[in-house]
Amino acid sequence: MHRLIELIKADGIDLSEKFACQVTTSKHFYDVTAHKYVEENCFDMGMKVVRGLSADMEDILTEKGQREAQNFFDEMIFCCEHGIFVTPPAKAPTRAKSVYQPCLPVCEKTATKMW
Repeated sequence: MHRLIELIKADGIDLSEKFACQVTTSKHFYDVTAHKYVEENCFDMGMKVVRGLSADMEDILTEKGQREAQNFFDEMIFCCEHGIFVTPPAKAPTRAKSVYQPCLPVCEKTATKMW
């Protein structure tokens, strides 16, 4: 996934205003991190993100898991049809760059520079 995102960005492919969603299966180990990584990159590319589904590896094999997957899919379709998506987080404000100017230590007794 990382390489795919790199290639899309490097080639300058315009995916802005397209909907993006993800379905993953795992043992819920770093799945939130993976979802956030994909979402943040989709935001960077100007895409409309619909929250994804992170299922346990066996969830899809059970009736309950299949119902949840179907409900997720129905909700995702509804969001796309009605233009409902996650708004990207606000960008950090930019500040004017400050220039570091080191100062030499001053001897308190004589008020002269020590070097």
